[in-house]
Amino acid sequence: MLFSIKLMGFGDLFSKSWKEYKGNFKPIFFLMLIFVGIPLTVVNIYGARFFIENRDLLLSLQNAEGSVVAGQLFSSSPELVFALLALSVISILLLIFVQAGLIEVGMKKEKYSFKEIISGAKGKYWKFLGFIIVLAIFLVLLTILLIIPAIIFLVYWIFATYILFEGKKGIIGSLKESFALVRGKWWKVFGYSLLLLVIIIAVNFVFGLIALPASLDSGFDPIEFSEGSFKLGVVLSIISKFLGNLFAIPFSIIFYKNFYFSLRKKK
Repeated sequence: MLFSIKLMGFGDLFSKSWKEYKGNFKPIFFLMLIFVGIPLTVVNIYGARFFIENRDLLLSLQNAEGSVVAGQLFSSSPELVFALLALSVISILLLIFVQAGLIEVGMKKEKYSFKEIISGAKGKYWKFLGFIIVLAIFLVLLTILLIIPAIIFLVYWIFATYILFEGKKGIIGSLKESFALVRGKWWKVFGYSLLLLVIIIAVNFVFGLIALPASLDSGFDPIEFSEGSFKLGVVLSIISKFLGNLFAIPFSIIFYKNFYFSLRKKK
């Protein structure tokens, strides 16, 4: 059972999380395909269309400042820009839905179905969205001061989501309890997080090789793409990004959930 987890080394924690990830791969795959893969595809298709329709303008603005490029692109295709922004926002909201479902069901059991994930997401979505907004505000304010305080507090607050989903604390209370849980173990949590990040980067690098043939075809210069090569590159990029997200998002949630239970049991 989850609550019998003892404080683990990184290898044991990773192994346990990987076993849980594999055991739930089918519902995770369909969840990610529907709520992440499809929106990712739509956004990238619109982005490709935007690029193709404004290719000459992009070429002429290659060395211009970002604000100048954005202004020129908006004036040339305002409808496309609005559509791309709207789709991007929808994609983020759907990603939050996925995370809410995986956290909610994962806090209660190690084996779950697609239906259970969706049900869990519906019950906790708005609460989780509010938590993300509050956390983002705090981190932005800390980043304005200096990037280091933001990193320090991000590690302290890394388990606040799981505390929130247990239903014992509100948003601020969850942040405080996470801080208390990590206190005295900050370097351990930071070190485990860094190791996980390195693994995720390595996995994304491997999946990124899928899009390499199209990049090589243009010498890595998107302006030099033929339209056919560019479209192939978009398709391969969508596949590589989806596979990277398929591992990184669910596995990170499972990993930190198991890490949280391990620390809580130890304390």
